[in-house]
Amino acid sequence: MIDTIVLTLRPNEFYIQDHSKFSPSTAGLFQEPYYALGRNGFIKCVQNPTKKTWKAAPTNRA
Repeated sequence: MIDTIVLTLRPNEFYIQDHSKFSPSTAGLFQEPYYALGRNGFIKCVQNPTKKTWKAAPTNRA
């Protein structure tokens, strides 16, 4: 079973260190040339860690 959580954050509540870790890259949301937003006014950018990077992450997960 896969659960999904959607977080809505204001621009001052987060910082993306590496835009290339997202698919598509989030660079076009913050730097020129900007992405043309879809008809709904948003673009879905996903960062799903691999098993290797998940295991290497700190263990303070809930």
